[in-house]
Amino acid sequence: MYIHLPAIEACFKLKLTPTEKMVALCCISFSDGNEFIINNEIAGFAGMCSKTFNKAINSFQKKGVIEKVGVKKYKYIFPIYMGKNVWINLGYFRVILNLNLPYHQKLTALAVVKFIDDKYQNCYPKVKTISDIVGVSERQVRKNLAELIEMGLLIRYRKFGLWYFEINDDVLTN
Repeated sequence: MYIHLPAIEACFKLKLTPTEKMVALCCISFSDGNEFIINNEIAGFAGMCSKTFNKAINSFQKKGVIEKVGVKKYKYIFPIYMGKNVWINLGYFRVILNLNLPYHQKLTALAVVKFIDDKYQNCYPKVKTISDIVGVSERQVRKNLAELIEMGLLIRYRKFGLWYFEINDDVLTN
């Protein structure tokens, strides 16, 4: 299964806190089109308590990111650039969300996965790019990447003068 990358791109570009981005990404992964239903499973995937999760949802409504369309049912109203029809592997996306990691590490891993080339299964994003996406400092991104490499989720190697990343499928399937 795959998820539409422009929805994720739009989410990463919104002026949201890292906590709010994590909640938005979890909602996108459970959405049906542009609608989603709030439940405890989404809060669990976001790796936060329901109070923090609901606070983020309320903040989205105030910022005009979502609107309520029913009981616990919401609809995205942020603009999604649909020019490039790119998809991201939903399996990677959901597995990363389900890992027992702090949300800033999940966001960093998701930002890396977003760049992974489907043909070669690797990428070489700049730390600054990941920092801009996640909404944390470059130093925090470097720390998160080092921890993700140390735990074996990411593999890093040097090729053609660039640092490449791959997802360690062995970790994701266990």
